[in-house]
Amino acid sequence: MIYTSPVIKFNNFIAQSDMILQTLHNPRLDQIICGDINVNHHNDSGRKIQQHALLNSYNLFSTINFCTRCNDDSISVIDNIFTDL
Repeated sequence: MIYTSPVIKFNNFIAQSDMILQTLHNPRLDQIICGDINVNHHNDSGRKIQQHALLNSYNLFSTINFCTRCNDDSISVIDNIFTDL
């Protein structure tokens, strides 16, 4: 499970995520990543595209396609689950 601070430099987060995934990746094991990543998957953005490209390269795909944080003036999907199943 992971949490990404909204103030972190996103390129550093992507680079660190890649190093961790390289270490943990094993095609013979099922993998699941979940957490509050602070990338809104409700909107197409550079961060979303960058994160999906990284995770897809490890055969990890988003499973959440509904609002995870909703209030009067915004809708977001920042809590997510990625799996290779």
